[in-house]
Amino acid sequence: MLTNFSRIILINRIQFTINIGLLAIKRELKHLGLLIHMGLSQFPRLEYHWLRSSLYNCHLCPTIMTKKDFFLLHGFLHFADNRSANLDDKLYKVRRLFELLTQRFQRYYILNRELTIDERIVKYTGRLSFLQSIRSKPNQFGIKVFILADALTGYVYNWKIYTGAERHQNMNRENENSQRSQPVIQKTVMELTNNLANLGHIVCFDSNYSYIQIFQQLARKSIGCIGTLNKARRGIPDDIKSPNLGARESVFRRNGNIMALAFKEKTILGY
Repeated sequence: MLTNFSRIILINRIQFTINIGLLAIKRELKHLGLLIHMGLSQFPRLEYHWLRSSLYNCHLCPTIMTKKDFFLLHGFLHFADNRSANLDDKLYKVRRLFELLTQRFQRYYILNRELTIDERIVKYTGRLSFLQSIRSKPNQFGIKVFILADALTGYVYNWKIYTGAERHQNMNRENENSQRSQPVIQKTVMELTNNLANLGHIVCFDSNYSYIQIFQQLARKSIGCIGTLNKARRGIPDDIKSPNLGARESVFRRNGNIMALAFKEKTILGY
């Protein structure tokens, strides 16, 4: 009789533990869902989503979770085990979540033919070793993110967070700026387009990514590309760098499947 009673207590404890675990998972999923929602309907502060005012009035957040529960979970949110963390990876605290999101982005979307690569700044004002500043962006200070997106819909298909300069042994020594930026950009473009070989896509980008080496590497993967040119880059023909053109005239030079073109409307543009 005592043995059966002990078994019943043990079973009840196990069932209680399972129920508590499931309840915790549901609350965490609700918390993550609210975070995604807050990224779409942006308020100046997170707590404003629970305000009852004519200016800030979110109908979703109060019905899903109380403000107290949300900020309690938010304060203890953790995605990595510090005891087994790779401290050389500056993103180790969110690396698993980052990779999971990237896999989901790519699984549930079919890309159009035209793609684009660019960088953006995610606004952040806290303390971080790899904060960046780009004056031309709407958010000038924050976390720099390289993005591969669908050019027609803007859907983010792949992305990479810039965490600082990387060392490369084989480096083209065109100038100091090239030494610092070109290998990082080449590696970034190759990583973003890693699983798009032989699918017929065309990638568009600005002059920051228009290196002859990048064109050649993408061509080997059967990925087309088009972008504006910086005429100071190595490998650009002299006829393209300083052409003598009249209005609406153009000149081009071709090497295999790579073509450079200069066109003059009011000023000379290079592609």
